[in-house]
Amino acid sequence: MKIIVSTTKIFVFGGLILIFSMSCVSTNSKFNTTTPLAVQKNPDKKLEIELEMNKETISDVVPIFAEWLDFNYTIFRGQNNYKKISIKLEGEYSIKELWEKLNKVMEVAQAKYTLIDNRLRIYPKNYNNLND
Repeated sequence: MKIIVSTTKIFVFGGLILIFSMSCVSTNSKFNTTTPLAVQKNPDKKLEIELEMNKETISDVVPIFAEWLDFNYTIFRGQNNYKKISIKLEGEYSIKELWEKLNKVMEVAQAKYTLIDNRLRIYPKNYNNLND
């Protein structure tokens, strides 16, 4: 797998503009950057789940999934930009199935995310600057 991380920062000091650009390429990564490590390491592990939430905010739902799936998270830009979520889960679910449920929660909440170093950075779907 080849992972390319690139970032550009622009600084303005008076009339002087400085542009810094940095890229990092890794070809030896064992893990991808689209799912948390727990999902990659043990996707078939089963957990007994009982959850019922009605019209909750994303900041109420994500911490529960973060505990089950062992990832850190940051939620950006105000609760008013996300839709409320209702979810009911009962029974045995694999780690992979829970990750898929969380992706559905994100879709319903109108959220998008990036995953960097096992930290989910969650943004409203209408937010365009993912470099914060």
